[in-house]
Amino acid sequence: MAETITLSSGPITDEPVRDDIGRLVKVNMNEDLTGATALSFDVEKPSGTRATWTPTISDRFLQYTTIAGDLNEFGTYRLSPKRTISAEILRGHTRTFFVKDRYE
Repeated sequence: MAETITLSSGPITDEPVRDDIGRLVKVNMNEDLTGATALSFDVEKPSGTRATWTPTISDRFLQYTTIAGDLNEFGTYRLSPKRTISAEILRGHTRTFFVKDRYE
């Protein structure tokens, strides 16, 4: 089964909005993550700019809470989870999510 991505609801809307801070990004990896290291979300923003977010493990999920600058563009983001298990680098399926402009 492929991983799923969930964005927690924000204070006003269920959809992420540009400049959201404290938005929980949670990816179900559908596997035991015991012993996983070098965790990352490789992110491509709508402009093509790339960033790396460092998630934590919660059961079978990788999760990350956004900080200032993470969602500073509106449009489609691409997120690819990556982890190392037993010295093997494993990439998850790339997922997309849309961030609305603050004034839409």
